[in-house]
Parts: sequence; structure tokens; C-alpha cells
Amino acid sequence: MSNPTQAGFTIDRGITVQSFGSSSNGNAFLVTSGAQALMVDCGIGIRTIQRGLKDRGMTLNDVSALCITHEHSDHICTLPRVLREDLCVVATKGTAARSIGRHANRETVRAFVPITIGEITIWPLKVSHDAAEPTGFMFEFKDGSRATILTDLGVFTDDLAPFLQASDFIILEANYDEHMLLTGPYPRYLQERVRSRKGHLANSACGAALASVLSVENRTPTVRLAHMSEHNNVNWLAEQTVTQHLTEVDLELDVRVLPRKEIFEPWVSTRSAAGKEFVLSTEAERRGQLALEM
Repeated sequence: MSNPTQAGFTIDRGITVQSFGSSSNGNAFLVTSGAQALMVDCGIGIRTIQRGLKDRGMTLNDVSALCITHEHSDHICTLPRVLREDLCVVATKGTAARSIGRHANRETVRAFVPITIGEITIWPLKVSHDAAEPTGFMFEFKDGSRATILTDLGVFTDDLAPFLQASDFIILEANYDEHMLLTGPYPRYLQERVRSRKGHLANSACGAALASVLSVENRTPTVRLAHMSEHNNVNWLAEQTVTQHLTEVDLELDVRVLPRKEIFEPWVSTRSAAGKEFVLSTEAERRGQLALEM
């Protein structure tokens, strides 16, 4: 791994989260904190990944860890080109078994049990999808900011709510419009798979989840909609549907769709001081749920 210094000074890349592309065809995200850089998934072309890193003054050797959400090809298709011996791979046991196997530098994680790599704390989040042991991730940074990435979930569950409530930046799946799916080119069996509890999240379900969760604390995070279907969704409709749900609970948020196959501008944390730590409350732990310490 290269040493992230120039002329004797440590590089500070800031606290950022950036999409290199997100859709049913491929997904990859870059997360940075100071000199540290990690990726979430690598399901897009290697040239796009390399171009996105180059734009940020990096190469693949500067990426110290790869977090894998699950084993489907649109999340790991470029894994053989990204993987190297000293790259730390973060994945659940089920995901690792179907993606990297016995990689020497593997960090096996369990849902809702955090680990810390460098100065980033990583919370694996259990999601409902038709994969071996899929997860999303919440990242906690040294300035107290938090970012959550949730793609590929057939249903939004209550145990995910505290993470969105704690986050300054949210990437959440808005995969399909229900009418477009039912009247589109997909055969019935595929429609049923997409709509199932282990499929994908519709625009309306995404909007309803955000409205329900964020209205409790009147939180105003930046929101990006991800994993858009090429055949069953369009950007303006996803944004309109989600924004309508938010407006109904008097929330005005920055909501935009991430491009399917293009590198998007990074979210940059603007916090000036650390906030409260995200922890498991005693009662929530007993119930198997989570809460943010108030």
C-alpha cells in the first residue's frame, strides 16, 4: 500500500463519500477520512474505478479496505482486479464465502457489531435480500459525522431506523417505480422477485421509510437515491416520489439520484466538532434492536 504523503506532509482527503456508479448494473463507492480511503463494493468497470480514484489523486494502492455488501455480480464483478494481499476485506461470513474465500487479510463481521479500521468505525447493517448474508454499512468519522449506505433491501426494517436518524449523509435504494415494474418488460417471476421482501426497495417504500424515520427527530441529512433500475425507473420520478413523502411530514431535504454509470460529486462532511457516540442502549440490546444514546 502506498504511503499517502507528499513532500513529507500527510495527505488529508477530507471526510467524504462518493459514488462511482450505482444501479442494477453495478455499484461502487469511495469513503475517505483524512489520509484513509476505503471502498464499498466494486461492481463497476475497473477503468471507471481507476478514473474516479485518479480524479481524487489516488490509485487502487491507496485504498486500504474494501467493504462488500453481498456477493451479487453488480457489487463484486471487478473484485479480481481490485483484490491484493494487503487489502483488508470487510464482509460477513456468508458474503466472504461466496466472494473472496480464504483471503488472508479478511475482517469477518456480524450485523450490528461495529469494527474500527484506522479512524473509521464501520457498522455492518443487516438487510433483507436474496443473498447469503447481505449487509449495508454505517460509517462513523472522527468529526462525529456519520454516513449510511443501504442498497439491495426488499424491505426497510425497524432496526435500521436509528442508523438513518444518526446519519448526516444517507445513500438509500430507490430501485423501481411500482407502476413501471408491473407494466414493463420484466416477466412475472422477475417482477415478483424484485417486489419480494428479499428483493429491492421501491421509490414509494424508500420515501415512506425516510419520512417515518427522519420526522421523529426532524433530521435533515443529505440524501442520495441509489441502485436505480434501468428499465423500471427514471430519475425525476424517483426524486418526485421520495420528496413527496418527505414534504408530507414537513421535511425539505437535498434529495438527488446517483447516476447509474457515472462518477458523482462527493458528499463532504462540514462538521466542526464531534457529536455524541453511536452506541447500543441496554434496553435495545436486550430486545435485539438499536438506539442512539441521547
